[in-house]
Amino acid sequence: MSMIEKRKRERINLVLNTIKAHPGASKTEIKTFSGLSMEVVLQYIDYLTEEGLICCADAKTGGAKVGRRADRYLLNPAGGKFLGIKFTARRVSGVVIDFCGNVLATYESEKETRSIAPQELLDRLYRCIDRLAETFPPDTLTAIGLAAPGFVDSGTGELVRYNNLQSDVPLRLKAEVEKKYGIPVFVDGTTRAKAIAYHLNAGKELENFVYIFIGTGCSAAYVHKNNLYRGANNFDGELGHIPVFGRDEVCSCGKRGCLETVVGNRHIIREMQRRGAEGCATVDDFVAAAEAGDPIAAAVMEEAAKCAAYAIAAVVTLNDPGQVVLCGDYTATQIFRAMFEKWFSAFCLKDLCDRTTFQYIRNQKSDNAVDAALLCYYNLYYNKNLV
Repeated sequence: MSMIEKRKRERINLVLNTIKAHPGASKTEIKTFSGLSMEVVLQYIDYLTEEGLICCADAKTGGAKVGRRADRYLLNPAGGKFLGIKFTARRVSGVVIDFCGNVLATYESEKETRSIAPQELLDRLYRCIDRLAETFPPDTLTAIGLAAPGFVDSGTGELVRYNNLQSDVPLRLKAEVEKKYGIPVFVDGTTRAKAIAYHLNAGKELENFVYIFIGTGCSAAYVHKNNLYRGANNFDGELGHIPVFGRDEVCSCGKRGCLETVVGNRHIIREMQRRGAEGCATVDDFVAAAEAGDPIAAAVMEEAAKCAAYAIAAVVTLNDPGQVVLCGDYTATQIFRAMFEKWFSAFCLKDLCDRTTFQYIRNQKSDNAVDAALLCYYNLYYNKNLV
């Protein structure tokens, strides 16, 4: 792509994403929000309308209608369909969404295993796609997005290493799925997919933030000036593998005392049971016990909050992201928030602490496949460097 073509594509995407961020915007508002000239705005509104990516809206009712010359614009739901899959060795969740993010179809399967062979994993992904394709054949889809666990190279689309995969050889997810279905495939890590989805929706007004997901493990994704930061090896920020001094439990990575062994969901349950809370079998049980004032749960929660605050204070000190988004199964509770913010203020520089805001999100498993599907929109239509 030449520099002129690249510049044109960036401007087209800028108009498109201005409409996405401001549904029902008029031509004048699109000009103001985008910073482009009216001549350019009119040119690319015509182009996007002809491509079927946007449609005119009735200013009085807000409803979409056929036509090119109405004053206000919306994304066109029929502009594309994206299939997304979030998977682990145990669970596969799939979804098809339209161009506006509305869910059209879903699929889920679960298998009682923590270890899976590469071909079996591919077969389970194919089964998910085939089931969804019963309603939406591959030739009606724009692209497929895969949100993968472990170490993911988003540049090559490879699952480089996943502790539950029975192979030390990178799994060529993008190449294998594209070869089978003949449509574009985008692969990224789970937390990066979550950060992208947040940025496209709830966090669309934020230029800078760090997204931290605590589940079985703990990882981070950093958005800087509307651009998802990627390291030299395209890996997620593996926050969960920072050592916590004084800890000795063996981590999934083979080291001892990683942050994951304190804040991860599996550790939380094991630690509760080790301390005598035998009835604690799920994170929901843990949260209920903590909110009921159970001293064991309170102590385990305090340790998790303290260690998470220590690691996240380092992230904030190094990057000054402005906002920290914490997503997890217990991190959105009031009791965790109070403990976490107490320890964060103790560990972080006061000037940075006072200027950093927090957003707490409860992990909704139903959102994970949608996050994967939004990888398609992000890679095809979103400017990585907005102009």
